Amino acid sequence: MKTKQETVSVVLLRIFAILFVMLFFWAMMLAVVQSAQRQYYLPIALAPALTAVLLLVFKKANGLYHRIPAHILVTLFASACIVTFFGMLYFSYRMRQTFGVDTWDFTRIQIDAAEKAGGYQGVNISYYAKYKNNQFTYLLLTLLFRSVLWLAPNASGEVLNQCAMTLNCAAILMAIILVFCAIKRSRGTHFAFAAGIFLLLYTPLWLYSPIYYTDTLGLPFIVLPLLLYTFLESGKTARNVVLFCIMGVVCAIGMKIKMSIVFIFIAIGILFLLLDRQKLRWLFVLSGTAALVLIAFVLQLGIDRTMHITKEDYDRSQFPYLHWVMMSLGENGGYDA
Repeated sequence: MKTKQETVSVVLLRIFAILFVMLFFWAMMLAVVQSAQRQYYLPIALAPALTAVLLLVFKKANGLYHRIPAHILVTLFASACIVTFFGMLYFSYRMRQTFGVDTWDFTRIQIDAAEKAGGYQGVNISYYAKYKNNQFTYLLLTLLFRSVLWLAPNASGEVLNQCAMTLNCAAILMAIILVFCAIKRSRGTHFAFAAGIFLLLYTPLWLYSPIYYTDTLGLPFIVLPLLLYTFLESGKTARNVVLFCIMGVVCAIGMKIKMSIVFIFIAIGILFLLLDRQKLRWLFVLSGTAALVLIAFVLQLGIDRTMHITKEDYDRSQFPYLHWVMMSLGENGGYDA
């Protein structure tokens, strides 16, 4: 019999799940209405329709569906992932802009990384001191472009652009695969397959991500801690300490792409402290927190030294904290707007 605390937790989780689904469909409808790419109305609009059909089939043929062997569902999901990956590459390529056009942050980082990989020694200090979350992406793309130019010295900017889009498409697909693995461990293969197909159906909504968004590379770092959480076991002290430390390391790396990833670790820590009854549960969370802080500090120190950014540069160029408050309160969001 469930305790009162467990019952309340389940109810709260269901409420948040319903709210999340409502917000997800609301965002999808906005994408359909406001999209300037009219040729993509159809795939975006088909996603909820296909989801409704999928849910109906699962409900009506629930018994038959659960008779399908788990290994067949895994094979089908892997095949769907491959098809989706090449579909994302195709549509991303069709929607791309000419390489070198500075439109959004990601395209600007691409240009800077391509110049650095090509031998240019300068760095736009003021920009990267202002947008610290773009520093790690810049270094990662620089490493990628250097590898490409080492293999193909005459590679054009368009080739580098395609490599960056491929990397982002892989990040999106990896996040979906990690979600599948996490649900498979907690709810079983059949539930994981349904959730995985649901996510793959909505990849049309993410087709701008491989081209324009700096957040895309952070997606796997959001989901991986959730997968690691499913490996925690009661009574396994050393195992749990190691897992929480790995979660801290993963979130620390992810924070260098998107600072808000730290909230994933905070949420996992709070959930673990509330639901687990192990005496050493505080030790697990504190170990992970120590790993997160240490790795985040070392990474930032290495980034600053690599890019030659000083404290004076940050003081001169960094956004004041009031800017982020204004972003949540008004449409402009600019402290100097």
